[in-house]
Order: sequence, then structure tokens, then C-alpha cells
Amino acid sequence: MRPRLAPLCLLAALPALAQGFPDTPEFGGSKVFSLGLNPMGNSARFDQAPAGWYLGTTGGDLKPKDETKALEALAGAMAGDSLAYAGALSLLNDTPWALRGRSYGLIMSQAGGVHGSLTREEWSSLMAAPDLDPSHRGSGAALALNTTSFDLRRAIVDRVVMGAGSLQNGVAYGFAVRVEDWHMGRQTAALKPLPGQLSIGDPKGLLDFKDTTERHLAATVDGGLIMELSQGIRFGGMVDRLVPHTFDDIKEQPQLRAGLQMDLGSFAQLSVESDINEAARMPFVAKQRTLSASLRVAANPTVQLLLGGQRRTMAGVASQAFGATLYIRAGSFMLGAGMQVGQDKPLMGLGLKVQ
Repeated sequence: MRPRLAPLCLLAALPALAQGFPDTPEFGGSKVFSLGLNPMGNSARFDQAPAGWYLGTTGGDLKPKDETKALEALAGAMAGDSLAYAGALSLLNDTPWALRGRSYGLIMSQAGGVHGSLTREEWSSLMAAPDLDPSHRGSGAALALNTTSFDLRRAIVDRVVMGAGSLQNGVAYGFAVRVEDWHMGRQTAALKPLPGQLSIGDPKGLLDFKDTTERHLAATVDGGLIMELSQGIRFGGMVDRLVPHTFDDIKEQPQLRAGLQMDLGSFAQLSVESDINEAARMPFVAKQRTLSASLRVAANPTVQLLLGGQRRTMAGVASQAFGATLYIRAGSFMLGAGMQVGQDKPLMGLGLKVQ
């Protein structure tokens, strides 16, 4: 068996949780109309991935664009600039969440759309709850009443996915069975900590939280379909977590996602897709929903460019992200590199195909 490179992937951003390949809207791709490599993508697209074995790894931060500024402003206020609390807490209220993680994946694709994968993801998250009461800042006595806090979470999951998807007579169906082993931890850091809480310390170091104290085993089923509505126009739909599971205070319910794809001549495809309902997803208690658009351009048989944007709404706060991925293919060689625009520590990754 001779190793050869196939998508070598520099990733950016995700959500939701990245699976090791640039195959989601955060970096210019699509979830409903995926490339067939994402275990959490549309299972009806599993037949799009060339047969072979794939290795992948990712790492980096996911967060709203100004979240780093908010933590830096809070650090400055805590260092002695009490007048800066108002601006820092207001900015933190507008950008309350952040995620730091890495993942590893081994993916097998076979002819006929058969998929198998083993992935491991490690994530640390924060969700801020700023106290915006004007009477709780400005003096030492006032700050003693300030209840600003951060919900810190740690999640490690080992995931096995088996599924299949194929196209027949203009309609593709797919399914995937997921078995997951979760290790989780939770802590609260506060500006004025109560017994059992952590002190905020350096706000920029909160994503270094690593403790895990609980374990959950979960299993579920995902499904998807693709329909050719007419020449060059497709409808796609998918649902994940058909079997709900509760992780302490986080209840993951089924989430529906649908989209349309249109061929733009013979060299480009435009996709628009959205979650139909809001749903909580680990490691955040807050429900979230995303709307995204992507453009796949095949400039020539060798070069393919993915461009995309996504709007994520979580806990009533909306944030936007834009990404791009470039693929270069020559025979059996295929290289891809992508990045999310505007992040100070973008999620990045590497993939290798062996055959």
C-alpha cells in the first residue's frame, strides 16, 4: 500500500465541532452539500468522497470577532482602571462565548458511499454572564456586588461513526450511526467568587480550563437526503441527533437543516442552507442556529476554490464568520488549504489520505 496525499486541510472555525477536513460552512464549504468526508455532515453525500483512508487533525479557537477585545478590556479594568468596567462588560455582553479545541480523525470511504470514522475532539469553552448594573461598578464597594461570571466547560469525546449514502434516480438517501464516549468538566469563574467558584484571574487564560470529572456514553442516528429538483438545482436536508441525549444541563435535541444548491454554468455551484430549529450543542447550554452560503468554483481541473460565510445566533447574540479553502489537484495528488477571515487564532488542521 503506497501513501499519497489527498486533502491536506488547513481549517478555520466551526462549530461547530470541526472534524478534520474543510467540509463545513465555517471555511467556505457546506454541511448539507458536503464533500462526503465530514462524519457530522449530510450522510446522503458519503458517496461524494473518493474511496480510501483519510487522516485529519485540527486545532485553534472559535469565537466572535471582538471577543478577544472584550477579555483584554476586562483584564485592563481588573488591573486598576475601574472606569473601564462599563465598556468592558458591555463588549463582553455582545461577544459572550469562545471555544478552543483540537480534533483528530481517521476516516474510511468505500465505493458505494460506505463511511466509517473514528474521531477524537477536545474542547474548552466559556460563556460570559456580565453584570451590567451601573450601581455594581465604579468603586470597591460597588464592585463587591458585581456578579459577572464565566461558565467554563471542558469536553472530550471519542466518536465512532458508521453510515452509508448513495444517489439513485435523482434522489440520494443516507444515514449514520454514532457512538460517543464523553468526558466532561464544568466550573464557574467570577469577578467576586463565591465559595466553590474560581477567581477570574487573567480573563485571557480562561480557555485553558482542562478539568473533567464526569463521563457520558451516548448513541444516536443521523439522516439526510438530496433531491434533484431540475437540471442543475438540488434540495438537501439533514437531521442530526435523532435520538436525544442529556449531558447534565445540556439537552441535545434533533436539529433539522435544509438548503438549496444551484449550478452556475459548468464550473461553479452556489449553496444556501440554514438550520430550521434552534438546538443546544455541546459544550454550550445556549441554543444555537446557523445560516450560511458557500460558492464552490472549479477554475480548471486542477484548482478548486471554496468561499463561504456563516451567521451564527447563540443565546440571542449573532456573529458572522467568513472563510475560504483552496484545493489543488493533480492526478491522485490533492492539496487543500483554508482559513477563516478575521480570527486572531484561527482553527487550522492537516489531512492525509492513504490508499
